[in-house]
Amino acid sequence: MLIIFSLLLLYFSHFLKCDSDYDGPLTIKLFHNLEEPPNSKGWCPCAHITLKNVNTGSVKVKLLDWNTTTSSKLLTLGRKDKLYRLKALVLTSKGRKIVYRTFCKARKLIFDNATPTLTITLDYTGTIMGINIQDASFISEDRMTAQSPVVNPTVIVRATELGPAPDTATYIQKLEREREAKERGANMDNRSFFAKYWMYILLVIVVAVLSGSSNNEQAQNAR
Repeated sequence: MLIIFSLLLLYFSHFLKCDSDYDGPLTIKLFHNLEEPPNSKGWCPCAHITLKNVNTGSVKVKLLDWNTTTSSKLLTLGRKDKLYRLKALVLTSKGRKIVYRTFCKARKLIFDNATPTLTITLDYTGTIMGINIQDASFISEDRMTAQSPVVNPTVIVRATELGPAPDTATYIQKLEREREAKERGANMDNRSFFAKYWMYILLVIVVAVLSGSSNNEQAQNAR
C-alpha cells in the first residue's frame, strides 16, 4: 500500500507541474533559416502562433518578415532541392521556453497556393510533445512556380488520446480479500474426505482382503 501511495503521489505531482505551465494560452514563435549552408546567424522570425486553447485546438497565425528578399531565398533553396528549416520557440503561460526544430523540402513550398501543414502534438496534460512541418507533397512538379512564395502553414493541433486506465481500486480490494482470507485460515485444504484419505482407505481394503483370504485357507485345512 505504501508503494502504491508513493507512485500515485509522484504521478499527481508531475501532473500538477505540467498543468501549471500549460493552463493558459501558448505562444509559439517560428524562425526559419534560408541560408545555404545554414548557420546560427541565419535564423529570422517568420510567424507567431497563438494557441488559445489546448482543448479545442483554437489557433491564430500571424506571418512576419516576408518580403521580396525572403521569397527570393526560398526560391533559391527550392531550385537547388535544399531543405527549408524551421525552429519553434514555445513560450508557456509561466514563462518557460522550449525549442523544437523541424524541416521539409523547400521545392514543395515554392508553387502557387502551396500550403504546408504544421502539426502540434500534445500529450494528455496539454504539454507540447513535438512540432512538425510537412510539405504539400500532393503538389506535382508541373505546377506554376510562385513569383513571391510565402510559407503560410495550416496549423493542426493533435492531442494524444488516453487509453483504458487500469482498475487499481479493484486490484487493491482483491489483494485485501486474499490477505484477510489467509489470516482467517480460509486457505485450508477443502478437498473431499476420499481425496484426502484415499491411501489409508486403500490400505484398509488391502488388509481386509488379505485377512479374508487367510481365514478361508485355514478353514479349508481344518476340514
